[in-house]
Amino acid sequence: NSIHFQLNCFDPIATDIVCEGDVVPSVGEIEFNKVNYINWVGWAVYAQRVRIWDSGTKKLTDFTTHYSFIIDTQGSKNYGHGLVFFLAPLDFDIPRNSSGGFLGLFNTTTSESPKNQIVTVEFDSFVNTGWDPLYEHVGINNNSISSIVTTPWNASLHSRDTTNVWITYNASTQNLSVFWSYDATPTPPVNSSLCYRIDLREVVSEWVKVGFSATTAEYRERHRLKSWEWVAPPTVAPLLLNLMGHAHPRTNIPGLSHHVPNISLGQYILTNVGTLVWRLFATPDSFSGFSTLPLA
Repeated sequence: NSIHFQLNCFDPIATDIVCEGDVVPSVGEIEFNKVNYINWVGWAVYAQRVRIWDSGTKKLTDFTTHYSFIIDTQGSKNYGHGLVFFLAPLDFDIPRNSSGGFLGLFNTTTSESPKNQIVTVEFDSFVNTGWDPLYEHVGINNNSISSIVTTPWNASLHSRDTTNVWITYNASTQNLSVFWSYDATPTPPVNSSLCYRIDLREVVSEWVKVGFSATTAEYRERHRLKSWEWVAPPTVAPLLLNLMGHAHPRTNIPGLSHHVPNISLGQYILTNVGTLVWRLFATPDSFSGFSTLPLA
């Protein structure tokens, strides 16, 4: 059931990514929408189904994914709406009337429905007063347009810069962890990580589609996906998975919250695992970035 793909340069005629909605064909990257139109929705989905858990054994799958994207606010004070990574049912399609704050995955009928079977990680650049916190944010969403955990994030501060994102799921601890950094602009003195404990067997189907959605409404911005890598189960040390899985949802992770180059998961882990372990155990009282739960 292992699966690995690494897409560093998107080919508009390739068959490994299915583009839907208003995605604009582009060489080298995926352009989700044009900025001279309103209410656009674009999807980019991996062409093969992905197994998240085994219905026979009930065993969950460890996975890690890394992607890089650019949001360009076009120098405007008003922009929106964001880019989302999602796990969804195989038969799930772009809902009607799902542009803008619904981020291409929900609408007024389904925004809070427990039947959704959707888990998302969103970089949300517009505050919708009906369900968002009072700030632009990164959030993890469980079957809802409302994020279950969030941390402030500002798209305009990193406009046109490459954002690198790592998402890992630890099947043992059932922790979904998110980390991000930037190529050029410095990581601001706010959180650049989130963590949420979730039993994916209770939320998503055994086999899912994985992909990205981006939207605009009256306010617009450019959304471009530059690279994407998926590894399941991850070919990384179990120790590192536990370190990621026990990360506190509202604290910067030393060694991960600074500039990280756009490299593969394997390269990054091999380069940084020693530093991460040293930071954890050399000075255990110097920061509160990890819980005191024992490692599995």
